[in-house]
Amino acid sequence: MTAVQNGIEALQSSGGGILVKRRSWLARRFLQLAFVLFIIGILATILAVWGQQRAAAKATWRDPAESLEAPSVASDLAALNLAGVPDAQVLVLAMEKGELATAHALLALSAGLTDAQRVSGWLWLADRYQDTGQTERAALAFRLAGSGAVLGQDLTDLLRTDALVAVGQGLLALHDQVSARHFLSQAAAIGAHASDLSDYHRRSLLERLLPALVRSGGQRDDWLALAKAVKASVPGAGRFSIGRGSGTSDWRDSEPDGDAALVNARNARREAAASWLDAISNGADPDTLVEVQRVLREALAAEDVAVDRYWENQGRMRITAPGASIIRLRWLLLKRQIASGGLGADVMPDWETDREAIDAALSSAWADWMVQQATPPFSAPPVDFQNLPAQVARQAISAAYWGLYPNAPVTDLVKAAQSGGGSDRLRLTVLKPGTPPTVGWSE
Repeated sequence: MTAVQNGIEALQSSGGGILVKRRSWLARRFLQLAFVLFIIGILATILAVWGQQRAAAKATWRDPAESLEAPSVASDLAALNLAGVPDAQVLVLAMEKGELATAHALLALSAGLTDAQRVSGWLWLADRYQDTGQTERAALAFRLAGSGAVLGQDLTDLLRTDALVAVGQGLLALHDQVSARHFLSQAAAIGAHASDLSDYHRRSLLERLLPALVRSGGQRDDWLALAKAVKASVPGAGRFSIGRGSGTSDWRDSEPDGDAALVNARNARREAAASWLDAISNGADPDTLVEVQRVLREALAAEDVAVDRYWENQGRMRITAPGASIIRLRWLLLKRQIASGGLGADVMPDWETDREAIDAALSSAWADWMVQQATPPFSAPPVDFQNLPAQVARQAISAAYWGLYPNAPVTDLVKAAQSGGGSDRLRLTVLKPGTPPTVGWSE
């Protein structure tokens, strides 16, 4: 073998070694990259689960007034109720103008909206919040609509179940599967036993609800009763309605006039509010605005005194004159609306710094109202929950979840609601302890 051939063989041998080493280096690099990607995948999964849990935690119930953006509330709309315009009309105007903060303030604080109006309003607001990327507000709005659909008394069973499905689907889109399952399960339970759902509506409900329930982690027991009701296909099979019973009064039905002094004070406040709103709308000069707002403040302060005097003058007559407690209750709700920035203007600064006292007085007013609704009525708090009609207890529970009844004794109210019966299959119960607890219908 010549020297040249030996050299060539040496080079070939050396090149093969280099190639083997390069392949070994690439294999190690590939394994390292695969390991890094595996770790990234694990971290991404952990972050996704944490994000869902965080979204669910932020979507739990809280007083909707706490998330109110007072500076964004349109005073020329929100304050119309001070001038005597019904809350429902003001809400429609805010929705038509796309005033999200104003609609939020009205839904969270106004006294004159029905449960059905609040459910529809919060659903509308949840969709708008979701469209604008305000996911935390959207989650809160969906949960408020869901709680209202579960507990409200003036909804038809069809509106109730449709709303609960919409809430569940909305919360799924926000990755809150735990809350979504709760509301979807409530839709299934109510749909299975509701007295005014036709066989067609029950079947349609199951078709819309089942895919969402599966996505939320729902189990067979969550929808089995509804499926059996659909399969039975017996007209009128539902034996249960959770709407308001016939003859049951509601604290929102109407506001009694009270005595002459109270009527005069209310009218003076409405006139002062109308003048103030006119000045805002017409672009009045600063001095005029200061003057009309001063007149409004004096009118509100005078009405506050008139309500207190009227309540005190009722004395023992409060027992046989339930209108007295409603007047005081609705006035304190209006006072709280003003103090919470619900009008978008600092109308009564002294009230704004006295929120805790107003909330305490409002809680007391709710107790006084329930005292008058008991069977038989009794003279003073504390409330005897054993003698409290179930429908009255449910009104107080729904007010608590709307954020209108501070520090409500929800657990005691649920027990009072259970005492009224209503169905041999479903009853209101505390499903999960908390502040407030999660309440719903169960067999």
